[in-house]
Amino acid sequence: MIFIKKVQQHLLRAEFMARQKFVRGTLAGRQRLIFLHIPKCAGSSLTSYFRPRLGTAGSGRFKYLFDWRMREDWHDQVAQARQATFVTGHFGADALDEIRKESFSCTFLREPRSRLRSHFKYFSTAEDEAEDHVPTKDYLTFLTSDLPVCLRGADNVIARQLAVAYDIDRAARVPRAAWLDRAQRTLESLDFVGFQESFDADFAALLERLHLRPPPAPPRTNVTEDMRSKAERHELVITQEVLEAEDRCLTLDLELYAFARVRAERP
Repeated sequence: MIFIKKVQQHLLRAEFMARQKFVRGTLAGRQRLIFLHIPKCAGSSLTSYFRPRLGTAGSGRFKYLFDWRMREDWHDQVAQARQATFVTGHFGADALDEIRKESFSCTFLREPRSRLRSHFKYFSTAEDEAEDHVPTKDYLTFLTSDLPVCLRGADNVIARQLAVAYDIDRAARVPRAAWLDRAQRTLESLDFVGFQESFDADFAALLERLHLRPPPAPPRTNVTEDMRSKAERHELVITQEVLEAEDRCLTLDLELYAFARVRAERP
């Protein structure tokens, strides 16, 4: 089975590279793809499409990068990302600036309340040993908790990531008052910004920008069927108190998302 999987990955990569046609003056010299993955914004689906076509971690062509797992070897992690053909992970604008040379950079966004609720439903039903496991089944407790794992998933995640970092401690080094402006500038600098709500159309548009033929059906990868059924059974009770708590968590995200939507409608 391992041999068959490797053969399949090789064939996918050969097919992908055969279709690749980087346009001189547009994508010439930027034959690397960097996807800034904001949690619960359809990033797993996009990663599942590009990863087998661009190479495995063992080949050095693929790199997961997570700025909240910053270790003593962070500089080595960054060096590997600079050499990889495809880089993705939960990292922020600071890490992006370190690795984006000669790359096509992109991200996908999601309506902030929808993203926040999805994050809670997924990680509160995840296995206890999962790194982002939320240790409460109560949504309001999650929203108001000062536990790092809760803050990481609830506190203006979209704006924080696009401004500085996914890691809350690293992001705190930049004054919160500067996050929105920094995040807007990051969005303006990306080569492509898609939306989870229109994933099929936006994924096709991304492939068109990359001069690649879309697959017969867009990729659909998120959670296992068991996890999805658990999340769907975990219905949230949305009270006025919960809405107000969401507002406090999403002050910057809501404004940034509105900015991104207006920007996307520009000719």
